Amino acid sequence: MVYIIFIHALTNGLFRIRLQGQNAKLNMAGPLVDGQVVSRRVLGTLVRQTALNMCRRRRLESDRYVWHENLWSS
Repeated sequence: MVYIIFIHALTNGLFRIRLQGQNAKLNMAGPLVDGQVVSRRVLGTLVRQTALNMCRRRRLESDRYVWHENLWSS
């Protein structure tokens, strides 16, 4: 399963975000959603957070994922 974040520069200096993937829950990965327009100031942070959330969502939805508690925490 591959997720792709497309960033299109608009003439007014903003950026349109397009998300592509095979999962219907892709838009729930946030903070970015498909079709959203953002400024350059927040673009890097939002793309980074969205990519991390997509990876986490994919891992959690995997049939082979097994969650276990940290053994070294008190």
